[in-house]
Amino acid sequence: MASQTSAFESLRTRASGILSVAALITSFSAGLGLVNADPTRGRLLPDWAPWTLLGLLLTLGGCAFLILLPTRQWLHGPSARIIMEMWADGATNTNAKVELTGAMVDAQLRNSKELGRRSRAYRLAVLLLLAQVLTLVAAIFQSSTA
Repeated sequence: MASQTSAFESLRTRASGILSVAALITSFSAGLGLVNADPTRGRLLPDWAPWTLLGLLLTLGGCAFLILLPTRQWLHGPSARIIMEMWADGATNTNAKVELTGAMVDAQLRNSKELGRRSRAYRLAVLLLLAQVLTLVAAIFQSSTA
């Protein structure tokens, strides 16, 4: 379960990084005047580009939000309550170990499902970031050839 927790925290850190890079790309394009409404200030991106970039950024932000959202379902180790109940019920050492091992296996399965869901959201966010960059490059290329 410790390795799952480490992977979970690493995924959250990487999701924050992707969101930061996406915001940086958006800021960069706006800061250079690529996305503006005044044609006298230079070339504009094609009409489709700002809306596409906004949609990609919002979807990417949704993926990052899903990854960064706190979870109450995550289990870090066996519950102290379960251990105390076992000892109160007079469980032998062997029975307690078997029951604790079973609880830990169940916890790992629950954690794996949550980690898998958030990992898929991370992969989608990476693809959306790539799509954002490619969209920006395609829009700049189209506006420079027009």
